[in-house]
Amino acid sequence: MVGAGISGNKVYDLYLRVEDDVLAKDPGMVVIYVGINDVWHKTTSGTGTDLNKYEKFYIAIIKKLQAKNIKVAVKKENDTTRQRLDYILELFPDLKRFWKKPGGLLSGGQKQMLSIARAYVNDNELLLIDEPSKGLAPIVVEKVMESIQQMKEKTTIILVEQNFMMASTIGDSFYIIDDGRTVSNGAMDILREDEEMRRKYLGIA
Repeated sequence: MVGAGISGNKVYDLYLRVEDDVLAKDPGMVVIYVGINDVWHKTTSGTGTDLNKYEKFYIAIIKKLQAKNIKVAVKKENDTTRQRLDYILELFPDLKRFWKKPGGLLSGGQKQMLSIARAYVNDNELLLIDEPSKGLAPIVVEKVMESIQQMKEKTTIILVEQNFMMASTIGDSFYIIDDGRTVSNGAMDILREDEEMRRKYLGIA
């Protein structure tokens, strides 16, 4: 990419800056990734952008690009994304019950399910899932585990997890990181059987 890159906390930040910080530099290509966290944060903490305003700014950014004779390609829903959405709703049937519920009213387990579902519904070859069991009730942890186990049959997953029961059940291989360094790695079967290693690095027997 030729030119400068910018980022903003909200979609209107991008709208206000795109002219001077990007387009004025006459880039050869402009790639803009606008996620939905802006709207998500509005529902959870009140700091984001209302959905209708989000859509208006998003359209206004596209018009700015078109005014510079830039061809705009927008990823739209297709059969693949619809199939993945259907699959996600099979993995997380509870999502159907709170599909239209404001994010701020979701429980910790529901938010965790939704976060994983949002990542998986896109066609990603690799998913990084960070501590999905944190703060969840045991029964919810079991549901999340079952879903991740099914997801790993379709995509590669890197699971960052301190819950050994979850990690050892889902993982095929392991890396133990201590003080920022990888101190051991191998097949998960080795870690399951190595009581000394578990005691040394994980504090469990």
